[in-house]
Amino acid sequence: VDDMSVVDLQGHVVEGRWRPSSDTATHLALYRRYPDLGGVVHTHSTHATAWAQAGLAIPALGTTHADYFFGDIPCTRALSAQEVDEA
Repeated sequence: VDDMSVVDLQGHVVEGRWRPSSDTATHLALYRRYPDLGGVVHTHSTHATAWAQAGLAIPALGTTHADYFFGDIPCTRALSAQEVDEA
């Protein structure tokens, strides 16, 4: 929690001591596009990066996980250069 930044929908920091990710604008665009979105997780941990590069969903392996996420957590596909430019 000490290493997290919390921002409002305009990108202003409301909690945390660190600058938000350079991908914050993309995360905010996702929240605007999908009002029912419950959260965006952004990490560069070795295992999470390798898993995402494989394009695999994160399986629900326990009841606590399933209670909160209601099934596997999908990973997004890689965006095209055009999609990145338009974001």
